[in-house]
Amino acid sequence: MSYPNNSIEKIPLSSSRNSDIQTLGVTNQKRFVMIPLDIGNKDLAFPGELVTDRTNGMIYVVDDDGNLQSAYSSLEEIISSVVNESSFGLSFAYNHNRVVYRFFYENEAVRLDEFLKLPDSFKYYRIRDMDDAKYYVPELTEIGVVGASVYPFENNQFYFVEFFNSRKEMVSQIIFTARFAPSVVIDGDAGKIPSALVINTNKDFLYVTENVDSLIVRVYVTYEDGSMVDVTDKPGVVKEINIDNTQVGFGTIKVTYYFDLDSGLYIESEKTISVIEDTYNQVIDMIVVPRKIIVINDGTRYIKLYIIAYYDNGDVRNVTDEVAISSNFNPTLFNTPQNITVKFNAGRFNTFEKDYLFTVKDDGSASDNVMYFDDNLIRIEPEYVYPVDAKYFRMRDVVDLDFFYTPEYCVVNYDHSYFDKSDMEDQLQTGKNVIVEFYDEDKKLLDSTVFVCRYQEII
Repeated sequence: MSYPNNSIEKIPLSSSRNSDIQTLGVTNQKRFVMIPLDIGNKDLAFPGELVTDRTNGMIYVVDDDGNLQSAYSSLEEIISSVVNESSFGLSFAYNHNRVVYRFFYENEAVRLDEFLKLPDSFKYYRIRDMDDAKYYVPELTEIGVVGASVYPFENNQFYFVEFFNSRKEMVSQIIFTARFAPSVVIDGDAGKIPSALVINTNKDFLYVTENVDSLIVRVYVTYEDGSMVDVTDKPGVVKEINIDNTQVGFGTIKVTYYFDLDSGLYIESEKTISVIEDTYNQVIDMIVVPRKIIVINDGTRYIKLYIIAYYDNGDVRNVTDEVAISSNFNPTLFNTPQNITVKFNAGRFNTFEKDYLFTVKDDGSASDNVMYFDDNLIRIEPEYVYPVDAKYFRMRDVVDLDFFYTPEYCVVNYDHSYFDKSDMEDQLQTGKNVIVEFYDEDKKLLDSTVFVCRYQEII
């Protein structure tokens, strides 16, 4: 493109095609503004003149041949090349919660997950496979619009989704997971895709000849958005109980939940139930110990209870998996008293039942009874009221029930040395729960209770 000198028209500033004079609030002051040509009038620009693309925020300079030049465009091409030719694009495969990006499909209908926060510069997309550049959605489709696939997708397989800006230039490609979903999800309810089915029973075992109907079964479904719903009584829930209660062994409870009856979509789960001997040794005491706090992926903290049983023959066993908690226990409730009833159904005609009131604090401790310790001594807090006739005590570990921190029966009201088990993962430390047992002068067990350890220099 050339511009002969005699074709250049000199225009006075007062009538400039790209100028504007604005009167300011102060008398006799003027502001002179040069507004570059819009890209729609680029053919009118002279070499060296600026041209702006206000829609996309671009500034160009006209070269001697009349072409638009922009350093930003060159940088954009370089970035796109890096994204396309390196692992940089793969880094977008996970969002900040490390959840794989996904799109939903049914037949030829395709929609990107509307909950994903994509950059504003992403205006269009298309989908191809990971290897052969085979385009499943070949047409550039606007973000938020349902696309059309020309080949069938495979559920839970990975695909590249290419993204384009408003000028339909590719700016990124991201690995997505294909998720088969019914039309209701394609229409927008992406969070309501079931991700897991949970079978909950009041106990995980039956005794030989015990009625299977004594099992109380509840069914919960968790969704992609993290919510959980009780679907036990939904019409799409089918339960299959396969338990032989005539002999020792294992049985199963299988549940299938048809969450879309029209299309036959379902999710299923199975739980194992033990069938055990109907034997019973006399239980003389039980103790509930909040053993530890479990933190799951979303940051929720759960209290793990241990139930310890004392038998008349001297055995001490962890019977957590054999105990039914008959009142509501909230495993996520901290710093608030909870009252529960535990029942140990060790036999069809023998049930040991006991009520407990306890509070689990933020550090995991679950008692106001304190066992002080320093580098080599332990001492029960002076304010503690001992059981009547208590002459001795021993301190037992919660997990390793055969391990005592005290080397022998310790006389109450005195300081005593203790064993620090070197190979124990959770040695004595502030906030640790332990079991303290009290005995009479004949060393017969009177009571067992939970104490919490607290470091204090013992003088």
